[in-house]
Amino acid sequence: MDQGHLLNVIIAGLTSGAIYGLLAVSYNVIFATTGILNFAQGEFLMIGTVVGAFLVVTHGWAMLPAVVATIALALLVGALSERLAVRPALSKGPNAFGWVLSTLGLSLVLRSGGALLTGNDIKAFPTIFGEGRWSIGAAFITPTQVSIILLLVVVGGGLWWMYGHTTIGHAFSAIAQDRDAAALRGIPVSTLGMASFAIGASVAAIAGFMAAPLTSAYPTIGLLFALKGFIAAALGGIPDIRGAIVGGLLLGLIESFGVDIFGAGYKDAIVFAALILVLMVRPQGIFGQHSARRI
Repeated sequence: MDQGHLLNVIIAGLTSGAIYGLLAVSYNVIFATTGILNFAQGEFLMIGTVVGAFLVVTHGWAMLPAVVATIALALLVGALSERLAVRPALSKGPNAFGWVLSTLGLSLVLRSGGALLTGNDIKAFPTIFGEGRWSIGAAFITPTQVSIILLLVVVGGGLWWMYGHTTIGHAFSAIAQDRDAAALRGIPVSTLGMASFAIGASVAAIAGFMAAPLTSAYPTIGLLFALKGFIAAALGGIPDIRGAIVGGLLLGLIESFGVDIFGAGYKDAIVFAALILVLMVRPQGIFGQHSARRI
């Protein structure tokens, strides 16, 4: 493998890994506050691609107002999802798992909404920052790839700092540990639970919008990305934001090198094999911590 080819494989892996990492971050933001996994999370990435295509391709919007409108819609839908699909299930008690079915049902509703908006056809999405590319030795990287990787660093790093170093971040984390105790301490549990869903939805949606020039836009795009985002989160250690970033990039690199060595037909098998291997060695993930409970 020559140096140029090696660099191209790494760049491709970091790009796809950044998308997986952003989805993993969106999973962890919600889990760190509510203690649940939103199985509709991939559909918010779909919203980013499909709504973006609807505004930019179908109706000719400029990129900036289109991305602002897409994020605003994702924030609204994310908040409504928590209020209508999750909160009623959580109100049944700490051991109620109705949210599993409600979030699965939500994914079907959102997917159907995407199909109604743009149809089931795959829509090409224009590049956001132009058609140029930059050379790195014998390899090349595009502005789209750079923007996706930087987005993971900025969004993931910002959320990691917020959770670890701000009062509001500590309040988010306290809710997941004990909702009742957090409420007794004056933390607005319902408001912050809704906010976590809105933030998670917007992170996934912006990831979809930025990745759309590479992936195109279609209503079922969220299915596979949701699974790989969850695998990235599990590799890194749920709900650690650093783990989501590292897990996403690691998964992307494993996938890219695996495809280069074994071929695209083994792409998904390589991803699942990597997950099984890592969890056999470290079940809690790279940054996860063992927890013990006195009974």
